[in-house]
Amino acid sequence: MSHRHVCISTSHVDASERHAYWADLVCAHLVKVNCLEVTQPARFSGHIEQRQLGALSVSRIRSQAQRLRLTPEVIAQSSEEQVLVNIQRRGTSAVRQDGREAALVPGDVALYTSDRPYELAFEASFEQTVLIMPAQAIRALVPDLHCATATTLPCAHPTATLLRHAAETLFEYRDLFATDALSDVVGHLVVGCAAEIIAKPPRHVGECQAVFTKAAAPAADSPPWEKPEKLTPKESAVLGLMAKGYSYVEVADCLGASVDTVRTHVRGLYAKLGVHSKNEAVFEAKRVGWLR
Repeated sequence: MSHRHVCISTSHVDASERHAYWADLVCAHLVKVNCLEVTQPARFSGHIEQRQLGALSVSRIRSQAQRLRLTPEVIAQSSEEQVLVNIQRRGTSAVRQDGREAALVPGDVALYTSDRPYELAFEASFEQTVLIMPAQAIRALVPDLHCATATTLPCAHPTATLLRHAAETLFEYRDLFATDALSDVVGHLVVGCAAEIIAKPPRHVGECQAVFTKAAAPAADSPPWEKPEKLTPKESAVLGLMAKGYSYVEVADCLGASVDTVRTHVRGLYAKLGVHSKNEAVFEAKRVGWLR
């Protein structure tokens, strides 16, 4: 998978040109829009840090009050439909599409697509994580994707919580092997969020060719998928506490064990699940029915 990291800011641009420069940045690194309004052009500032991981883009955006619109004229010029997911980190915002409005506060999640008009509104300074990925991969699993746009998944929602933590980890982590695996986790969590919104389970992954990262195809004689080896009682206890957000120290206190012992159990359950991080472990354990 190809990886790219860019960091761009308006800080070096003359105040009179920042609005136009920011519009160019948004179009070049996020999604093309043809209307970007700011309330205080003379005091405007913006910052984008982006990691491109194959087909998945993860951006952290920090800026001030503004409104962005995508109109049919720009949509007609676009070659590929994208799914965008906004994860609010600071401040508030609104996503409007398909006659619905998602109002976001920190921790909330909403998705929208680039094939129909939308509006993003930020009434004050804000910070967001934005995920962008090909819509084809999501639609293959959630055909009614348009029913999930501009709907808020609140901060406390389990799938939104998993996606938020996975996106943060993916943005911060620098191990290329682990980020490749985590990119797929993020993609499937986006599918899960869309399915939760429309209250309809996604199609089975095996029924389509959707991929979120470019991985090598399995060999023709690869063995069929088997459920992972069963966890030991201690590994199950560690996994359950990790899923609740406990740190290694807190897990050790709960189990009356040392931190080194907890790490040993973690390595064991990671090996059995075939994962490399806590978020992946929780996601995989839910998938095979070991966690609810």
